[in-house]
Amino acid sequence: MSPLPSKRSTDRTRDMADLKLDTERLREAMERKGLNSAQLADATGLTRSSISYFLHGKRQPGRLALAEFADKLSVTVDYLLGVSDGPDIAELLKNPRIVKLVMMFQELPVKEQERVLEMVRLMMETTEQIVTASPIERK
Repeated sequence: MSPLPSKRSTDRTRDMADLKLDTERLREAMERKGLNSAQLADATGLTRSSISYFLHGKRQPGRLALAEFADKLSVTVDYLLGVSDGPDIAELLKNPRIVKLVMMFQELPVKEQERVLEMVRLMMETTEQIVTASPIERK
């Protein structure tokens, strides 16, 4: 006979079950990555109709789908659920590209680190302008 779950674990499970995907955050994360729903479906192995249901709040993704979204969109599951406003450092460090970037960055002299930060800021501004431009302006 298996032991009954503790009140604390059932409360946590119930709390997690009450959380819903923040569709606006999902859309924003997709936009930042430059992905449309078809591309997110292809990247995650989910159907396009599933992505559409999630984006319109008609269905809620399971834990595996949430983990796939978080991985492909470089955010945390907590962010997608509206639990946190930013990435958790431990989660970020699971991404080998981020670890490599940090290791390379720390080897640079401070002056070069500042230059890199400025280049990244400019790249983000440019990307933001491209994403927010109308299709006519993009051509």
